[in-house]
Amino acid sequence: MYAKSFKDHPGGLFPARHEPIIDKYTWQMVQKEMKRPEEVRTSLNDAIPFRAVLKCQCGQPLTGAVSRGNLGNYFYYYTCKHSRHLNLSAVKAHDQFLAARDLMSLTTNESKRIKQKSGELMNLEINKNKEFLNEKKQELAKEQ
Repeated sequence: MYAKSFKDHPGGLFPARHEPIIDKYTWQMVQKEMKRPEEVRTSLNDAIPFRAVLKCQCGQPLTGAVSRGNLGNYFYYYTCKHSRHLNLSAVKAHDQFLAARDLMSLTTNESKRIKQKSGELMNLEINKNKEFLNEKKQELAKEQ
């Protein structure tokens, strides 16, 4: 085995002073089996529907995130992939969106139609994402 260096001690390949317990081929096969499969880390959450729709000031799409407070409450927010950029509370973003919608000079019927159509489009996008995740899970299951 190749040993990494530790503090002042050199690393490298050292000859064994004992008889091996298992052969090299068995060792490699076990290591391959123990390697964890790559997980799909995408999750869908209705609390953050504007994920990848909203943009940071740098132009990157915002992703959704969740954090847990000291009392066990969950707080959702939108964040840029660049750590020092925008972190925006999901509640505030949704409130701002609704306030902007209310400022538009639309009739009640037009507003209802926009709300219905945007809801349909969001549900369509959510369903596409769920199908994509299911396909990825099936691919991973086939690989195992």
